[in-house]
Amino acid sequence: MQNSVFRKSLVIGIIILFVGASIVPSTSGNLAEKITAINEKNNGGGRSRDILFFDDFNDNIKDYGKWTEVQNDGTWMEINQRTEFYLGSSSSEMFEGIESIYIPVTINLDTSVIISVDSISYISGSSSYGQTRFQVSDGTNSVSINYYRPLNQLLYKDSNDADWTVLGYRDDGSWGNQIKIFSDRYKVQMDTNDSGWIYDSLFSSSSQIKVAPHIKKQDPGNWQAGYDNVTVQYQNQPPYPPSNPDPEDGETNIDTNTYLSWTGGDPNPEDTVVYNVYFEADNPDPDILVSDHQSETSFDPGTMDYGTVYYWKISAIDNHNRVTQGPVWSFTTEEGDNQPPGIPTITGETNGNAGTEYEYTFNAVDPDSDNVKYHIDWDDGDSEETGFNPSGTDVKVKHIFVNQDTYTIKVTAEDTNGLIGPEGTLTVTMPRNKAIMNIPFLQFLQNFLQQYPILYQLLQRFLQL
Repeated sequence: MQNSVFRKSLVIGIIILFVGASIVPSTSGNLAEKITAINEKNNGGGRSRDILFFDDFNDNIKDYGKWTEVQNDGTWMEINQRTEFYLGSSSSEMFEGIESIYIPVTINLDTSVIISVDSISYISGSSSYGQTRFQVSDGTNSVSINYYRPLNQLLYKDSNDADWTVLGYRDDGSWGNQIKIFSDRYKVQMDTNDSGWIYDSLFSSSSQIKVAPHIKKQDPGNWQAGYDNVTVQYQNQPPYPPSNPDPEDGETNIDTNTYLSWTGGDPNPEDTVVYNVYFEADNPDPDILVSDHQSETSFDPGTMDYGTVYYWKISAIDNHNRVTQGPVWSFTTEEGDNQPPGIPTITGETNGNAGTEYEYTFNAVDPDSDNVKYHIDWDDGDSEETGFNPSGTDVKVKHIFVNQDTYTIKVTAEDTNGLIGPEGTLTVTMPRNKAIMNIPFLQFLQNFLQQYPILYQLLQRFLQL
């Protein structure tokens, strides 16, 4: 019996907890979901926004921390997950509405504040002379939008205007409205109608604004209308394009220990910006990331190579992950203290026969590892020049010394910068080729000369035999 009672009590307790949890409004969840939805909607096309003020009225509870009832000729209600205003039957002019707390905003020529609200022009009632009006004001200047039900007009004006401007027409219903304000201009969107930019400096760069939705009627009938989703938010602008590179684009003779610097920043004064640095030699489309998310507008690439073209670019990224890609810049480093190649070595036949082709090997080392070519003087009236080859590699050249003689081969090495090193030499001897004469003839000549010794001595001296 006791167990049965306990089980029933436990079941009843669980049911009560479940029902209680289901009927308690989850305002934080609704608000978070709404903000997420707004950001997702507004992030189309790469845009990013900071929400300064927001109320979707989903909790059906009047938030006196955000709103104050004003022009209270009727009734302010938060029902049906929106705010609604009711004006009773009276022939006199009547108003009902609310006004927000002051909202601090910072605007300039590049950063705007966007105020958006959904209008519901008719919920119930018999009045045909109603108006829904929404105003943004800093206490002195203002922008207002209005729906005039008798003529189905969508209207707007600012505090410098005496009259309303017709923006478009539509029937009763619900639609979205938006007012976008920069420091020097604003524009209004009501339903699908857009005013274009109106150049009026209505609000200072640092302002305190209020938003005020309300309704008005001027005939004996009663009327109920409302608003939803009031949002005040910044439209975030991307960072400024990186500019003013140092070294300047295309500059030459740059020191190999130069720092890179540029100008950055962001039009939104509250944003922070970091930079990605791409830097590479001899590549007009540099894709080597050498510094990631640095806050400084300078970078030390270390000691660079002489006589080299470097390419670099900067990506600027703000704290909303908006990215501005800078252009590709380039510069060329100085040539530096280039050294000429060393003395070439020459190896090959040094005691050969005239008329025979021999191969000679030349090798010189360049201290800067530049490629080298060789200027060769064969000392027999012939000279030649090789093509460029890597420093320190053997270059083989063939040559024929036609005449018997002693020759001094001379060679110099030249690097790709035009510097020529000292001369290397090699002495080679190409002796006479002794002809083999007819042996009987030599015996005859020898016998003949032995008979005339004085003639033999004279011929020996003359011919140096």
